[in-house]
Amino acid sequence: MGKYAPLQSFLQCSKKSFERLSFGHLSEILGFELPRSARVHRAWWGNDTTGHSHARSWLEVGWQVRSVDLTDGTVEFVRTVQRRPASRIAPNRGGSVKSSKCETLLSVGHQQRILVLIPCSMSKVSGGEREYRLDAGGPLGRLPPHLIKELVDLRVHIAKLLDECIDNDLRTASGRTTVPLLPAWKRYQGSLYKQVSPDLWQTCLNRNEVDVVIISALYGVVPAGEWIRDYDASMAQKTAAGRLCTIWKKLGLPRLLREFIRINGYSIVCDLLSLDYGKAVAGYAADLGDISVKRPNMAQYRSGSTYHRGIKLAKILVALLEPSVSS
Repeated sequence: MGKYAPLQSFLQCSKKSFERLSFGHLSEILGFELPRSARVHRAWWGNDTTGHSHARSWLEVGWQVRSVDLTDGTVEFVRTVQRRPASRIAPNRGGSVKSSKCETLLSVGHQQRILVLIPCSMSKVSGGEREYRLDAGGPLGRLPPHLIKELVDLRVHIAKLLDECIDNDLRTASGRTTVPLLPAWKRYQGSLYKQVSPDLWQTCLNRNEVDVVIISALYGVVPAGEWIRDYDASMAQKTAAGRLCTIWKKLGLPRLLREFIRINGYSIVCDLLSLDYGKAVAGYAADLGDISVKRPNMAQYRSGSTYHRGIKLAKILVALLEPSVSS
């Protein structure tokens, strides 16, 4: 099956009886464009493995293609084998999280708080509300004024490089804005973000055990619930002053992230950052004392690593928040 493994994982994790996917969404899941034959030949979607080895990606996990629309570029998969109930995730005697489905990344005690770091996405939804709302009790709201000022200064500096207007979202100042804003978890629409359901995002935002923080090419450090604009930038982007990942690092983002981690009292950091985003904060883990930093090996997935980062994030959140998610 090889390169179609991400599709198999997607269908295997689905809780639905059918999945209707656009070819574009499928390409995001796979991490590469569908071959031309898939877009022009209905036979490519046949439910047999004779000359169609890719079909194993859905047949081996109990799914079939029910219909395909080459004009609209959509395909509908239907489940043919009843989904087994997911094993309940429960603390073991030592208080750590266990799961037969999800690999154990984190050993979590009752008083521990977890930070998960993920990269921003070039794929975003447009629109939103023209008002910035700072969560005073959230990760940014806990920072002392001098660190908030440092972050604001960095955001404004990068915004000027990118020719973005300076507004309250960059200043972390509650109030009306000229640009429409959405919570970050809703704004980003890349394949990483799509692996976490809206209900799971909401549960995460309402709980204290775990925070998801996005390393952003415009904002630097962005809690998943912070209201942000639609912008066009990534850490790999080149500007007149150099690549954004290099600029952020030189401006002190690693040190600021280190202080962010300390002040918010995290015990464990799970780092799911991709290459250029990791470069932007390189060195933040130094001098963190007893705070453990875990970096799962994502290089093995190559072009499909973004999707697998999303799967990893979803598994971590379910493992940590499962009692609330399943109730």
